[in-house]
Amino acid sequence: MARFLLCHAPFGSGHTVAKEAVEEAIRKDHSESEFLCIDIFSYLPGWITHGIINSYLWILAHCPQLYRRAYRL
Repeated sequence: MARFLLCHAPFGSGHTVAKEAVEEAIRKDHSESEFLCIDIFSYLPGWITHGIINSYLWILAHCPQLYRRAYRL
């Protein structure tokens, strides 16, 4: 049996949907597989998590062009 670790971040529903799509695709070929899905932020101190999320939201609100450029990388 294969084992998979799927990590995601709590930045809106997009990351969660992507994680679910990856898991579904893997399950098609590995139906007996074992999955562990984790929110990577659950392993960070709260102040770091809040700082990253608040920075992300600030950039979206005040510098959307910066987000677009970073997204294209």
